[in-house]
Amino acid sequence: MLTELLSKYGIGVVYDCCGKPIAELGYREDEEAIVQRIDETLKENGIEEVIMVCPNCYAFLKGRLSVRVVNIYDKLQELGAVGKNPVWKSEKKQIFLPCPDRENRELLKAANRYIEWMTGADSGFCPIEGAQCCGLGGVASVKEPELARQMASALSQNEHSVYTYCASCSGNLTRGGCKDVRHVLSEILGVHEKADVRKSMWNRIKTKFI
Repeated sequence: MLTELLSKYGIGVVYDCCGKPIAELGYREDEEAIVQRIDETLKENGIEEVIMVCPNCYAFLKGRLSVRVVNIYDKLQELGAVGKNPVWKSEKKQIFLPCPDRENRELLKAANRYIEWMTGADSGFCPIEGAQCCGLGGVASVKEPELARQMASALSQNEHSVYTYCASCSGNLTRGGCKDVRHVLSEILGVHEKADVRKSMWNRIKTKFI
């Protein structure tokens, strides 16, 4: 849905790793090489702006590339783009904040603005207090798998829907047993898709080679 929507405005989609997982492992030279490669590829193709859907990519690459870096919510509002069913209930909703957006909540504010602009309704988002990382941050699943599992399952007994705007959080909270995880962007666009945790790797491969 998102790729189709963006294509109407002449915007293409690229799937790549920003280098943040490598940076968290402490491989500074590899990190710099990845960022430099991305930057050079963008310049070689005449790209002047990149739109980030992932909050980790946005926080990691903003200020490090020679092109303008913007988030998807501000861009959709700038384009005047709306999803299939622009209806939003103002009732309170629990939202899980991804790690890179917890301090200034820049993307959360952008999502709030877009929802209000699109529907005239308040988002109703109430950040879940006391919740830690979803379990994927800092390469915890590799370095400290048991701790990562505990983090992922912390919300498994939650009886309410949990919203987030990070695909990694959405997937890992679902793996951890959280019963109704909803990605904000999917809800905005009216597709209401759930994290396909069983086929996540295959889905990534398909976007690159099929």
